[in-house]
Amino acid sequence: MAHERMVSVLVADLESWTVPTVAKEGELRDLVARRMSDVLVGDPEWRAYQVLCEGTDLRDGLRQIVPMHIFGGSFWPDITVIGRDASEPIMAVEVKLPTGTNPGPIATAIGQALCYRHGKPYVGSGRKRACEGTPYPWVVTFIVDRRRDSSITMERTPLEDQRFREWLWGQQIALVVRDERSTMALNPYP
Repeated sequence: MAHERMVSVLVADLESWTVPTVAKEGELRDLVARRMSDVLVGDPEWRAYQVLCEGTDLRDGLRQIVPMHIFGGSFWPDITVIGRDASEPIMAVEVKLPTGTNPGPIATAIGQALCYRHGKPYVGSGRKRACEGTPYPWVVTFIVDRRRDSSITMERTPLEDQRFREWLWGQQIALVVRDERSTMALNPYP
């Protein structure tokens, strides 16, 4: 668990961050990527690490974010943290901004996190694509809940269940759930 301290620091920062109001999930993704990058740059040990998200992950015309292949499909994380050596993926980040009353995006985010941890990297291009290597060592799932009545429904859902979050942490998946109206995370990690 070489990067557990970095993940813990990033998760603690996301749990205490005052999340700005945004209109779209893509805006939130970009803000989270910028926030994570600022945290990494502030620590000399992690300064050389890169935070990539859609639109910032091209190098020599090739995408640097590596999708995971599982169950016949490819799953692309919203954000990837890579190490000093660009071929060393450290963390995948999934960002969700659920609205309305549907809990589907929350389930999707957790399912995608499991795919990032247990799939195979899908590398190469065209017919030369292959599934090889190891999955992302860590995944952070960042959810800002905008669903109507989320303050009521979030009180009794398994999403807040500490045992579930501990189980996810054992899978090297950090789950950060924020209510848009709150300045702190729901049940932050100790």
